[in-house]
Amino acid sequence: MVQYMVGPAVGSVTRFNWFHDCKKSGMRYDGSLTVGNTDISGYWEPWGTQTKGQVYKNVIWNVPTGLMIKGDYHVVVNNTVFDNSKVGIIMMNPPPDGANHFSICKNNVSEMLSGHRGGRTPDEYPLTGDHSNNWNGFFEDDTIIDILSDIENRDFRPVSQELLIEKGTLDVDSDDLFPEHTYIDSTYDIGAYEYGDTLYNIPGRREVQTTHPIPANGSVSKAPEIMIAWRPAYKASAYRLYVGNNLESVDEATPESQEYKGVQDYNIYVPDTTSPGELIFWRVDALVGGEVITGNVWSFYAGEDTTTVVIDTLSNIKFQISIEGTALENAEVILDGEKALTDHLGEVVFNEFENGKSYNYSVQLNGYEDVEGVILLEKDTLINVNMVLETGLEAEEIFKVNVYPNPANGFLQIDASQERYSVEIVNIFGQVVLRDEQYNANGKIDISSIEQGVYVVIIADKRLNRIWESIIIAR
Repeated sequence: MVQYMVGPAVGSVTRFNWFHDCKKSGMRYDGSLTVGNTDISGYWEPWGTQTKGQVYKNVIWNVPTGLMIKGDYHVVVNNTVFDNSKVGIIMMNPPPDGANHFSICKNNVSEMLSGHRGGRTPDEYPLTGDHSNNWNGFFEDDTIIDILSDIENRDFRPVSQELLIEKGTLDVDSDDLFPEHTYIDSTYDIGAYEYGDTLYNIPGRREVQTTHPIPANGSVSKAPEIMIAWRPAYKASAYRLYVGNNLESVDEATPESQEYKGVQDYNIYVPDTTSPGELIFWRVDALVGGEVITGNVWSFYAGEDTTTVVIDTLSNIKFQISIEGTALENAEVILDGEKALTDHLGEVVFNEFENGKSYNYSVQLNGYEDVEGVILLEKDTLINVNMVLETGLEAEEIFKVNVYPNPANGFLQIDASQERYSVEIVNIFGQVVLRDEQYNANGKIDISSIEQGVYVVIIADKRLNRIWESIIIAR
């Protein structure tokens, strides 16, 4: 994912990243087999030309090798690396004289730290340089799941007081200052995150709203101590937090509501108490300048009791959009970022959404007030939305028609609520056999030239609201 050649590695800083789900190394420094070498070929003499990089506070998972560090004079501290098919952290130490003699490797969590690639163990290739206070899973009985809060939900906080918390060292590099490399209490914890910190790093692009909820929306949190966290919104100075057990209450909550937990400038909230299986809804509004950017409603289940949790099943969500019983075509429905337009029946279906999650939706159509809402999905769901005309439009502007007679013969009568509208008659093959523009609310269409059969009449007003009627033309 990130690879530094020998030159760019000098003075580089790699920090606060998540590298994951890749077929290559998460991050690597290249060394040199020629620069600084003596007459003996085939090994590094890295102290001849110093390559120096700082790597800290990164989390790397589901890659063959998390960190591959070649060369020397590197500082690799407070990283969390797991779920690797080969080696978590490699501080390359090849024969005959090795490398990384002056590198620092401390306060890291890894399922294996070794001095060589290819799955070679630290028994065969021990670390060189200044290394201490690492949790090396190769020598431990505990697993990564035992020592971190909830890796499935990206909660990488340490939970082991005995193994990680306050078990790091401050002696990571006396010659360099690490920007924003802070610790809580008396010393560093081991790993990328500090227990008790009020800031939780979630890498990625910051959007207008708060994003990337932890625990994930619709998930089950298995953390011993539940933490709510979110990716900060762009240019936000503070956040209003709402937490409760009712979807609508949290969605509609204000600072006067009991769901309101206060305003804060950090991105972590730890509830006082939670019960196993408890369904929790929450929302984070961003304060940007003088504006409040309302956040989406997220949900998760607390604890290990999942008897009431609907997980790993999919359902469909169908919307029916109308106004006073008249279907509205071409209304734009946005569900969890996906967009679709309603058909002539005012309907649109979103398929295969995960149950157990809450989803935000909005409906927009020119001439009508926007509609927003949120649903908790547990089964196939129908959502009826009754639109309202924009302020200033009179009720009589709602487009309604009456088409008769049916069956019809020589003419078709159309009584409409508006004077101007278009008419199309379409046969069963989808071919338009007649088009007409009407400027009279009580219009008469000559159909004497159309063959007998079944047809669809499509009538559209000036705002392109369409009404479909099936008719039979008989002779």
